Amino acid sequence: MLLDLYPKFHRRYTSLPIIGPTLDGYGTWLLKQGYSTDRVREHFRAARRLARQLEQRHVRSLTKLTRSQLRACAPTDSQEDPNLVALVRRLDKYFDTELSLFPKPAPSLLEQRVTAYTTYLEQVRGFTHSTCTYHRRTVTEFLTHLGYERSPTCLAALTRRDLEAFLCAVGPRQTRGSLQHVVSHLRAFLRFLVSTGEIPQGLETQIDTPRVYRGEQLPRALPWETVRALLKAVDRTTPMGRRDYAIFLLIATYGLRACEVVTLTLDDVEWRAARLRIPQRKTRNSLWLPLTDEVGAAVLDYLRHGRAALAVRRKPLPFQVAPPRCYRELFLRHRTPIGVLKPTAITEVFQAWSKRSGLAIPFQGVHCLRHSYALYLLQSGLSLKTIGDLLGHRTFESTCVYRTGSAIRSRSLRDGGSIMKTFSSVLATTIRDYLTLKRALGREYEREEWVLARLDRFLAARHADLIAETFAAWCLTLQNLASGARRGQMRHVRNLCLYRRRREPGCFVPDERLFPPLHQVIQPHIFTDAQVAQLLAVARTLTRTSNSPLCPENMRLAVVLLYTTGLRRGELARLTVRDYDSHQRILVIRASKFHKSRLVPLSADAAREIDQFLEIRRQRRFPAGADTPLLWHRNRGYSGGGIGVAMRALFRKAAIRTSTGRLPRTHDFRHGFALAALLRWYRAGVDVQTKLPSLATYMGHVSIVSTAYYLHFVEPLAAAASARFAEHCGALITPGPASEGAR
Repeated sequence: MLLDLYPKFHRRYTSLPIIGPTLDGYGTWLLKQGYSTDRVREHFRAARRLARQLEQRHVRSLTKLTRSQLRACAPTDSQEDPNLVALVRRLDKYFDTELSLFPKPAPSLLEQRVTAYTTYLEQVRGFTHSTCTYHRRTVTEFLTHLGYERSPTCLAALTRRDLEAFLCAVGPRQTRGSLQHVVSHLRAFLRFLVSTGEIPQGLETQIDTPRVYRGEQLPRALPWETVRALLKAVDRTTPMGRRDYAIFLLIATYGLRACEVVTLTLDDVEWRAARLRIPQRKTRNSLWLPLTDEVGAAVLDYLRHGRAALAVRRKPLPFQVAPPRCYRELFLRHRTPIGVLKPTAITEVFQAWSKRSGLAIPFQGVHCLRHSYALYLLQSGLSLKTIGDLLGHRTFESTCVYRTGSAIRSRSLRDGGSIMKTFSSVLATTIRDYLTLKRALGREYEREEWVLARLDRFLAARHADLIAETFAAWCLTLQNLASGARRGQMRHVRNLCLYRRRREPGCFVPDERLFPPLHQVIQPHIFTDAQVAQLLAVARTLTRTSNSPLCPENMRLAVVLLYTTGLRRGELARLTVRDYDSHQRILVIRASKFHKSRLVPLSADAAREIDQFLEIRRQRRFPAGADTPLLWHRNRGYSGGGIGVAMRALFRKAAIRTSTGRLPRTHDFRHGFALAALLRWYRAGVDVQTKLPSLATYMGHVSIVSTAYYLHFVEPLAAAASARFAEHCGALITPGPASEGAR
C-alpha cells in the first residue's frame, strides 16, 4: 500500500526504526476502517516523530515494545501534536487487534466475578447489552469498595453495614434518580448471590430506596422561538451543516429521540408516498408520519450535497483491497473514520451549535428539542393521548409531565444540607448512621433530625436506653402538641427503631397501634372578597421598623400571592427575584413538596403587584438582585413559620375569625383558591372532572387524589353542584300521582 501511496518516497517510511516494517499493513488496516487516503497520509507524517520518541525511550525492537511505552510517546495535551496523538491511539489498537503484540493479562478475580454475573444477566434474565453494561459498572464499583480482589471471601461475610457504607460513598455524587438505579442493580446482584448460595436470604430486602416522584422536574424545554433561532443559526453551506440541520429539523418536527435519528435508513423515507417511517425502540413499533415539505427538502439537500461528499461514495482506489462499505443509514459521520453516527454524536453536535449560535440555551442534551416539540403540540390544543402516540410513550403518565409548564430557565440543584447535630446518648451512633444513610439516598430529614435530637437529649439526661418505659416517658413531654403532631414525632422515632432492629434484632420498637389517632380534618376558613380587601387595607397601616422597613408592602404582596395562586407558605418564603418572569408573568416554584417543581402563571393584577413591589425596592435602594428573596425582611427572607406568624398578626388586627372564633390559618388561602377554581368551572358549565388534573398540576400535587383533600363541600359549592344536577337531571325526576286520601 505504501508503494502505491508514495511511489518515490515509500522507503522513507518502511526504513524507519522499530515501526517501519508495520506501516504498510497499518495503512491497509486504516483504509479498511473507513479512513480517507488524506487522513492516512497525516498518520504517516507523524510516524518519524513517533520513531524518534521510541528511540529516546531505549526501545530497540518491536517485540520489546510495551503498551505503556507506546502511550507515553503521545503528548499530554492532544492539541500540542494532534497527528501524533491520533497515530499512537490507532497503532495501539492495531498492535493489539491485528498483531497481538500486547499480551492480554490474565483476568483478575474481580473481572472473573463480574463476567460470570454479566453472562447470567444476558443468558438467564435476557437483558440487553446496554442494560448489562450499567449493571456491570455498579457491581464492579461495589466489589472494589468491598476489596474483593484482596479478599474474595468478603461476600460470605457481607452485612448490611457494608451495603450502607457503599451507598453512603456513592450517594453524594449521584442524583436520587441515578441512585435509584444503583440500588436496583445492587439488589439484583444480591439476589444472584442468594441463588448461588453465597449469602443468606433477606439481605437484599434491607436496602433503602431513594424516593423519586413522577414529575418532580419541569420539562427541559426551550421556547419555540429559541428552537427556530437555533435552526437558523446552523450553517447549511457545508456538508456537515446540512446534515446537522436535517437532524435538528427532524427532532423539532417529529419529536424524535437521538437513538431514533441514528437508526433511520434510506429505506425509511418513501418519497413518492411522502411519508417517513420512525422505528420507535421503546415501544418496538414503527410509526408512519407524513413527510413535510420542509423536512423533505432538508433531507434531500443533505443527500445531494452532504452525504454524497463522503469518502464512502467515492470510487475505490486501485490499491484498496476492497471497495468501501455502502451504508444504508441516513446520517453518517463526516470525520474519519467514516461510519454510522452514535446518539452521543448528536448530543455533541447540539452542544457545538448551541455554543456557536450565542443563544441562552441552559441544557446540554438534544432531548430538550423533543420536550419543546411536545409542549408546542400541547399549547396548540392536541390531546395528551395523541402527543403520547407521536412521541412513542408506553404509558399515559409519561406524557403527563408536559402539563407542568412550557419553559424553565435553570435547573434546581440539591444543596449539601446542613451540618449534622451532635448526639451524646446511647443511640448517638445509630442516629448518626441513620441520618447519614437517609441523606445519602437524597432525603433532607431536617424535621427528623430535630425530633431525634430532642430524643437524644432526653435519653442522655437520664443515661437510659430506648425501651418501652423511656419511650412512654418521652411521649409525656409532647402533651402540649396536637394529636397529629405527636403522632408524627412518634413515627419518626419508630422508623429509627426499625432501622436499629436490622443491627439489633431484639431492640424495642414502638407499637404504632398505641399512637394517637389521626386528627380530624379542620374545616378551612374560606376568605370572602370583602375579607381579602380588608386584609389589604390593614396591611397598608402596618408599622415599619428598622428590621422590616417593607413590612406593609411585604404583607400586601403575600396576601395577593396567597389568594391568587394558592401557594404554600414555604413556597412563598423560598421565592427569589429570579423566580419571577415579568415578560411571561410566571413564577417558578423550585423543589417544593415531594421535590416537585412547577410553573405558576399569574394574573395581570398579581404581576402588576410584584412589579410595583420590586420598583419600590429599587427606588429605596433595598437589595433587589436575582438571588435575593422576593419577600425581603431583616436583610434576608422570611421563613415559612415567619410568614405564618406575620399572617396571624394581620388576621388579628383585621379582626377576621373563623366560625368557631379562632384565627384562620395561612393554609386556608390554599383551600380557598381550590374552591374558587371549582366554583368558576361549575358556573361556566365546563366538565369539572376533566379540569381536576390541571388544578392538581397548578397546585403542585402528585395526583388528583391530593387535590380532592381541598375540595370541601361548603355552601357555595353545594349550591353550584345542585344547580348543575338540576339542569342535567331535573327533568328525569317528576312527582308521582297523588294517592287516594292524601291531603
